[in-house]
Amino acid sequence: MSKTNLSDCNKKIIGILARHTGQKSKPFGRQTNLLQEFFNLTRNLPCSLLLFHPNDIMTQSRPKALYYDGKNWVSKTAEMPVVLYDRFYSSMTEIDPAVLKSKKTLRDQFQMKYLNPIEMAVTATDKFEFCKFAKKHGIRSPKTTRIGNSPDLLWTYIEKGKNLILKPVLGRMGKGITRIHNKGQLRLLINGTSCLRIDGKWHLWGMIVQYCRENNIAPEKLIFQEEIELPLKSKRFFDVRILVQRLNGDSKPIISGEVARVGGTDAHVPNIDHGGLAVALDDWLQTLFSERYNQILETLRSTAMSVYEKVEIEFGLTGELGIDLIIDKYEEVHVIEINSKPGRIAFERLASGFGLSESRRKSFARCRKNSIINPIKYAVWLAQNT
Repeated sequence: MSKTNLSDCNKKIIGILARHTGQKSKPFGRQTNLLQEFFNLTRNLPCSLLLFHPNDIMTQSRPKALYYDGKNWVSKTAEMPVVLYDRFYSSMTEIDPAVLKSKKTLRDQFQMKYLNPIEMAVTATDKFEFCKFAKKHGIRSPKTTRIGNSPDLLWTYIEKGKNLILKPVLGRMGKGITRIHNKGQLRLLINGTSCLRIDGKWHLWGMIVQYCRENNIAPEKLIFQEEIELPLKSKRFFDVRILVQRLNGDSKPIISGEVARVGGTDAHVPNIDHGGLAVALDDWLQTLFSERYNQILETLRSTAMSVYEKVEIEFGLTGELGIDLIIDKYEEVHVIEINSKPGRIAFERLASGFGLSESRRKSFARCRKNSIINPIKYAVWLAQNT
């Protein structure tokens, strides 16, 4: 990385918060390419886009920053940002209390605005907290229960014949998801390509403890949910991602992307990072629901917009949310979770256009491009209305 002291005093500074991994080729892990695109696609906007670590802003009046010049990441000293776009991921074990404290200090003492409210981001990150939020606001969502430090409660559900999903409470991108399926007297634990027989409560608990050791996570950081029965025509696990974003605080938020994520034949999750396919949402719904697909599509969209509205009622204006939904065998829509730091990988795959016409490929590519520009446009609006 090269260095420069160049600055543009005529533009408001928009800061992206991100964690540096130390890797030369992918300095910001999986989101490196996305961060580069934020810089490449927003050069004409009236702002200076820079990337920071929260601690650098806290400890220096002219903090260290990075920007992407189209070829390389360049380091520089900078003025303080006015608006922060938080893309700083937590681990699966905890939301780092020191980093969270720094973020709140930047808001409360330095008067920096956030594209997404901090408390909303915490609720979105913690699946148990989102479950409480959903219940409070009447959002149909899977009941979420903490496993705790014994198998007793979990085993009660299994004995009732329930199919269950186990997840880290802070998990993301499908990491750590395990399914427990009841098939008569046969109980199976399914994770990735492995399918293990469960020989009783304590055998299951041993497998959970082993999983926790391998992933450096405590059992009390795991939750379980009853698995939602999918439509009969769906032979694969799937979910729906709808991306809702704001362009400013004056007009209504918009749906800037929608996609069905469909798992592979033997996959236990539909996430793209686990080999899932990105499928045009209308095509997937037509496959499952024939002539009723339009009605279900509108229900998905209206549900996503309703969730966004309730988030803003609770936490205030919000820049963007990735909302994950699922449709059950009765054609009811459930909200699985919300994401305050949504990726764009599913939209990237969709824009690649496998099996689509040229016009649809261009349409999806345009939607993906706009989904990257939109949050920076909203950040500019926030900066200009500070």
